[in-house]
Amino acid sequence: MASDETGGELESRLAETGALALVEALALLEAGVLVPRPQDAEHATYAPKLTVESARIPWGASAVTVARFIRALDPRPGAWTELRERRIKLFGPGRRGARRRVPRPGDRRDGSGPPRGHGGRPAPDPRRAARGEGRLAAAEWVRGRGAHPGDRFI
Repeated sequence: MASDETGGELESRLAETGALALVEALALLEAGVLVPRPQDAEHATYAPKLTVESARIPWGASAVTVARFIRALDPRPGAWTELRERRIKLFGPGRRGARRRVPRPGDRRDGSGPPRGHGGRPAPDPRRAARGEGRLAAAEWVRGRGAHPGDRFI
């Protein structure tokens, strides 16, 4: 897993890998090479469903943990916090000093089809972003309606 990979990017990559592994396993099973056996319940793990409340950013954790938490929940359900009684979602922070290209409206992943932005989703319309309905770079958010001196995320 790449250190700057988001949960959505990991999900896409694992979905493709898992599909290929399933096809291979079914072929080996049909050929009689694999022998089915029950899963050992002692080694099974349970991942609870992510809820809106479980996506609240744990600001008391280390910066590394907070950054990983935010990336893990990008794009769904989206890590969130509050500022002046208003919920704000944060997405995929980079490492300090790292520069990651931010998709712009009109970007295309493969040169065909509708414009695509981050993770293959439609690129944000800058007019929607200005109304707070899409993603904004941190600097754009601060210049817009963002933080004021003394504000703290909670």
